[in-house]
Amino acid sequence: MNALFWRSTAQRDRVIDLAARTRLWQQRTADTAPLPAIYTDL
Repeated sequence: MNALFWRSTAQRDRVIDLAARTRLWQQRTADTAPLPAIYTDL
């Protein structure tokens, strides 16, 4: 993850936003598939 996305602030923000929206969707739909952790403090 770090090598692919964390060098670009814009790309990092997109990944964090997508992860947040995916987790919200999981809550609304009772989806229980595990997702990888997104570390925002790197």
